Amino acid sequence: MRLSCAALREDAAALSLPERLGTIEANPIREALEAHRRDVKAMLEALRIPRKTFHDKLARYGITRAAYEAG
Repeated sequence: MRLSCAALREDAAALSLPERLGTIEANPIREALEAHRRDVKAMLEALRIPRKTFHDKLARYGITRAAYEAG
């Protein structure tokens, strides 16, 4: 589901800058998890980040791989 620019601006106005940046950073990670499911190597290549960075960001944003692997 895509939000309109106005809706995004309204949502963003309620967030601090670090929260906004976290949302921007977490969304591509979620998209990669959805697209590649269990293929960690493909996720890392798609995101162009090292494995440790990937796992650090999962922890930072409270994203669990299991939620995406089940589907």
